[in-house]
Amino acid sequence: CGYKPAVRQETFHTLPLSLAGIVESDPPSAAEKKIPRMEDLLTSAFKSINLSDVICERCSALEELKVVRKAKKRQSDQKSRWSGKRARELLFKKERQLIRFLETGIE
Repeated sequence: CGYKPAVRQETFHTLPLSLAGIVESDPPSAAEKKIPRMEDLLTSAFKSINLSDVICERCSALEELKVVRKAKKRQSDQKSRWSGKRARELLFKKERQLIRFLETGIE
């Protein structure tokens, strides 16, 4: 769908950086040439990755909102499991939560 979530910045104390691909060899000068720069390591650690066959948070929230609204329509039927007071409160709360997420990106 093309949705990109907001960048979440969190404080961290350590940052492991992968040095995969560095092979020790003779002479040492050849191995030194294979060592990436710190900038390359940081770029690799923080780059975005596109995943296929994954439902994003936004699409998932949209589908869940459809289900919640469908359940809310059933509330008028006294035989529905959604007609009770707790169910009404749950659906109201969940709908507000989903709308807030879709509008702001904040869970």
